Amino acid sequence: VSVLYWPAQRGCRTMWSPVCVLAALIGALSIVHVAAHEHGNGFRCISDSPELEAAFHASVAAAAEAAAAVGYVAERDFHALSTGTRQSLRIHLDTTQLRNASIHCNTTDESRSTLIGSATKTCTDADILTDAKATILTDYVLPAAARVLSDALLVDRLVNVTIMAGCGTVPVAMAGTTYPDADFGLIVTAAPTDEGTLAWATACELDSATKRPTIGHANFGPASIAWAEDGSYTNANMIATAVHEVLHALGFTKSFFNTYFADAPFATTTVEMRGKNVTLLNTSTVAAVAQQYFNCSAALGGELEDEGAAGSAGSHWDRRVLANEMMAPAGGIYLSNFTLAAMQDSGFYTANFSAADDPAIAFGKDAGCGFLNASCNTTEGG
Repeated sequence: VSVLYWPAQRGCRTMWSPVCVLAALIGALSIVHVAAHEHGNGFRCISDSPELEAAFHASVAAAAEAAAAVGYVAERDFHALSTGTRQSLRIHLDTTQLRNASIHCNTTDESRSTLIGSATKTCTDADILTDAKATILTDYVLPAAARVLSDALLVDRLVNVTIMAGCGTVPVAMAGTTYPDADFGLIVTAAPTDEGTLAWATACELDSATKRPTIGHANFGPASIAWAEDGSYTNANMIATAVHEVLHALGFTKSFFNTYFADAPFATTTVEMRGKNVTLLNTSTVAAVAQQYFNCSAALGGELEDEGAAGSAGSHWDRRVLANEMMAPAGGIYLSNFTLAAMQDSGFYTANFSAADDPAIAFGKDAGCGFLNASCNTTEGG
């Protein structure tokens, strides 16, 4: 089923340093949450793995070539543009590929592509996409995630978006599919994932004029799909994971920061802090949010993760500084002004900052410049 969702109405390795003790006290709940993600249901983000980054560039190039060949240009909503105001992002969720038996696992011991490069996996019982797991995605997780993003981000609206050349390893037969009254189309699959990976997502096509992502692909590993009838933390965790991944597809990755962001190629900067080089997203709104949040007028921006190998490094907030933020690599559950500021500074979106969960974050709030500059340990990765 393809569904258009309209806007809703609406850590430290050693703990001896004082800054780490403070962080532990302020964010104890979030650190437990991070551990649960990494070791409990095993979530880790691989959005900027070399394979996905290569797929992103290949998909974008193929789509641009196909659009140029037929003279396709996404049609603007000129009525909306004439008002001079942006409107809530409309996300079209295309879940038709959840019925494609050649993509997901149907029985144990069969081999299926992970849709990442040429990698395959032998299906286990947990990898099978049951009707119940598909329903969790289509009826609960994805609609909720779409509403969060529609409430948080405003765009210059399009009349429709069209898949021009497939989307990476998604069947090329989808090329030519048009989603009316939408600003972003998300193709959803449920191919098996490697152990430790709950989901991943990437942009596939960009608007030729603005370079804003218009088509994306998100894959959810069936082994990690869960929902609780009592409305427990499991549900919030699943929705936050979906929002996290779709934000990557909407542009929150290192592939976009210094290439497509409004301040490119200077959206990030590298400075020496705590005896090592640290990369910051130092766009204007992010820097202002950092200064206000940490109560540190010298803060230059939001610190980006430098650990976690290629899948996490550079495309997430540093977990030491923003441990329970939704765009930290271990997948916190709170959407903060940091992430909304980054999306606004892309130039693609105007953020609705009232949608942020900042009061709930607490981690590092008003901790001062010392929190940012002091090292948690004196060994590797401080």
